[in-house]
Amino acid sequence: NEEIGGLVTCITRADIETHNVHDDEIDGLSNFLSLMTDTDFLAVMRETKEGHVKVSMRSSSKDVAKMAKEKGGGGHERAAGYTITNSLLVCGNDGCWAVEKRV
Repeated sequence: NEEIGGLVTCITRADIETHNVHDDEIDGLSNFLSLMTDTDFLAVMRETKEGHVKVSMRSSSKDVAKMAKEKGGGGHERAAGYTITNSLLVCGNDGCWAVEKRV
């Protein structure tokens, strides 16, 4: 992501259901990726069963708790998250992902 200078990965509900993955299996993904990638910031965005997008962030230098708090979430300086209610992940024609509000 050019705006925040890091890695963002998106997991749709269709991805989760197609591959028969349980939500609790995804919970540790941001921790795993932070150990396996050479990036200062990363976020995992996934669609929840309830129709929201859950964002989990990790950083070695940015205060992600501050970012999460601005979005109504919380956490620690290096590990935090928030939820975007009534939303879904949409891949545009340009191949870039975005969060879209449900109507």
